[in-house]
Amino acid sequence: MGGLIKDSNNDSVVRMNVAPYTWYTKNALRRGKRIFDRMINQRIGEATTKLNKSKYHDFKVLLNNNQNLDATTNALPCDAAGHAYNTGEWQYSLFVSEDVDWSDPLLNSNANRNADEFYGMIVGGTNIAGTGTGQDRWSRISLTKSWLETRPQPTADPTVDGVAVTTDPLSNLFDETDADDEIIANLTTRQDEPPYDVDTCPGIEDGGGTGQNLQRVSMAATQSGAGQIAMLNGFSALCGLIQVHITQGNPSGQVELLLDVETKGVKI
Repeated sequence: MGGLIKDSNNDSVVRMNVAPYTWYTKNALRRGKRIFDRMINQRIGEATTKLNKSKYHDFKVLLNNNQNLDATTNALPCDAAGHAYNTGEWQYSLFVSEDVDWSDPLLNSNANRNADEFYGMIVGGTNIAGTGTGQDRWSRISLTKSWLETRPQPTADPTVDGVAVTTDPLSNLFDETDADDEIIANLTTRQDEPPYDVDTCPGIEDGGGTGQNLQRVSMAATQSGAGQIAMLNGFSALCGLIQVHITQGNPSGQVELLLDVETKGVKI
């Protein structure tokens, strides 16, 4: 909904970055959750003993490959005195793959193999490889990349021979002026392809090729005097995941961030 930043040294620039809030990132999240739920429900249905979903079972994903899995290294909410609140069990969702690499010699020496487990991250141009030992093929999978590479690609409109259609006698039967030829030529050659790149989208690739680009949604800077407190505008963050990028003249300074959050969120 908005917020404030306060800098003890009055020399910080704070940038709030999130996953692009677009139809394809939301579609990628929906697809990821459908596959995850199908995986869980299939295992429960096939289990020989009665199993139930854990009470706090839900779909938790990472923002990108820069996000650390260790919750203690991520920013935590604090009280008015600056003390971080205690945290409970916060674990990100694991996909468990049934795709087996039968060329792995370890399969011949182990009666029971360990399946490949990996996390989902919203954006990223590349999937992050695992250790490569045993069945650990992947560490993290980009949901947006996976969605983009598996969806049907848009097809161009049916085309006609632009020259033939302007010279065909029947096509010219009602051609009272020379304008028809130009109009037909424009219809067959202009605006007949999507206005966007069908092979990529923001959140997949960036100028450096790391595929970690996010969408900047808010910025604020502090200065001396009353300017040590600056306002942040409101924005939307998919799954509530925010990257806070801080540039400081004095790295020892402490920046306090206060956000007014809509707790109900938005349905994806």
